[in-house]
Amino acid sequence: MYIPKSVVAELGLREGDYLLLETREGRIVLQPIRPPRLPERYWATVTLDEIEEEGEKLTEAMEGA
Repeated sequence: MYIPKSVVAELGLREGDYLLLETREGRIVLQPIRPPRLPERYWATVTLDEIEEEGEKLTEAMEGA
């Protein structure tokens, strides 16, 4: 995906940064995911695969409700 240089500079994005993609009223919205500012010992490490797996579980649970 190409993001214009001016947007990259304004948001302080770097190669490898993660973005959250959502849809709102027929539009695609990208939002930077910023790492926590607290010391590392307070945060667990979670992979994108684990996040996706949990999202799928939640979707299945909502569809079955």
